[in-house]
Amino acid sequence: SALIVSSCSDDDDYAPITLFYVDGSYTYTFDNERHDLYLTPYSDEKSLFIHGGDGIYAIEVRNKDIIKANYDGKVLTIEPVATGFAEIFVRDNSKNTYPLYISVQYPTSSYRGIENNVVIKGDGITLKEKEELEAEIRKEFLIEAGGQCMFVFKTPNRTQGEIQVNQSATSKTKKGTFKVEKMQNEDISYYQIVINISEK
Repeated sequence: SALIVSSCSDDDDYAPITLFYVDGSYTYTFDNERHDLYLTPYSDEKSLFIHGGDGIYAIEVRNKDIIKANYDGKVLTIEPVATGFAEIFVRDNSKNTYPLYISVQYPTSSYRGIENNVVIKGDGITLKEKEELEAEIRKEFLIEAGGQCMFVFKTPNRTQGEIQVNQSATSKTKKGTFKVEKMQNEDISYYQIVINISEK
């Protein structure tokens, strides 16, 4: 669908269509070289000025299941609805087109295992017992050297979400959930991450 809104322009040679962020009374340049807009499902509504072209703009939104967009003749507003990819095309009557590519994804953080060391000390322990105990301990490692895990933050404060784990460089991906909890031990407060990995 297209919404046609007109504005005046006296120029015969039109500048390319560009976008500017709107933040109250302050505007700053959008990245008009990449034409990309990255959002999370809990991002605030983004407001953009349309500039350039002949001033008579048609707004086409593709994949309305992902974003909600509105243009009131002055400001283009974009609000995330679900994760995925969407496109907005801004066109004028002089055949100028500005494509805007929008990605709505949960933020992530990835970590790779560099080195894991197990130190076992004990009187009278045999080499075989030491190796068996070390193997049991290594089974409990979230990731080994060469493995990696990725946290997918499902809440704005990044305290809950999903986790994807490859324990080693060759192991299959396991999925689970995580939760960050604030702990208190006497006068010391700290945070711990509780991870539950599905065995399926």
